[in-house]
Amino acid sequence: MLLLLFPLAAAETVRVFGQPKSGTTWCEVITETIVAETLNRNMSRSRETRQVNYNDVRVEFQPEGSKHGLPGGHKVGSRPFDDKIISVERYYDKLLRPCIESRFPIWSSDCVPEAAMGALGPHRYVLIVRDPRSVAVSSYHYFDDLRERWKLGDYCLDATPKIAALTSLRYYWHDELVRKTNPSLVLFYEDVLNDPVNQIYRIATFLRLHPDMSTMLRVVDATSASAMRRDEARLTLPGRNRPGKESAKVRTASADAFRTELADPQLVDNITRAMAPFLHPALRAKYIASCSVDPAPWCDATY
Repeated sequence: MLLLLFPLAAAETVRVFGQPKSGTTWCEVITETIVAETLNRNMSRSRETRQVNYNDVRVEFQPEGSKHGLPGGHKVGSRPFDDKIISVERYYDKLLRPCIESRFPIWSSDCVPEAAMGALGPHRYVLIVRDPRSVAVSSYHYFDDLRERWKLGDYCLDATPKIAALTSLRYYWHDELVRKTNPSLVLFYEDVLNDPVNQIYRIATFLRLHPDMSTMLRVVDATSASAMRRDEARLTLPGRNRPGKESAKVRTASADAFRTELADPQLVDNITRAMAPFLHPALRAKYIASCSVDPAPWCDATY
């Protein structure tokens, strides 16, 4: 959650959400860098309070993990509903298995949990989406317990369809529900990676900022993969920093590194076939090229 206190403007909250390992930290860093560069402020960050100060402008992030929940989630019992959708298996079972067993489409209001339907408040929402195959590979490297229990290919084959289902629920939530009442921006990790100037400018205008081109280029340079690795080495990225380790936050920063890491084209195809039925139609068209160019029989399948 970012609380932007602009001169001559009322306080406004911007909340960044996404599946773990989909680029949420990167989106946070881009957002705060846009504000710092556009308003020409020196930045100081407190990792303990997750605040960034620009003299008369303060940016506050939500607690680590809350960005991986669902907008509108509220407390159920003693725990917030949206407190860390980190465990793919647990939250797939909690959120989506009952829905799927009832044969409801994942991308419908029937599958949005009642506990996530709390009032949104006067907030602006950003969702960053990444190819579920890449999310699975990145998660495998980031979470030590996954490497202890699984081989990479086996984990990706098991987890990618579940990640696809959770990603589809998030996408539907933002595209169909949040947007009805609140400003909502959906970003694709791969687009930000491949076309940073235009995509970062989209974020800036969503924040009602209008940086010039020289400012934009500074933001692109300051949020590149090499800059993010440098920041992780300095332990200054939001959240957990593990520079030089397999579980580092910033590893390949590639749009389709999963193909190289999985190495076996047949395995990639099997994973793709497994995830396809669980993808929202828009995400299916985005991430499965053959579905838009030369549709395969399984492209139109549903679970």
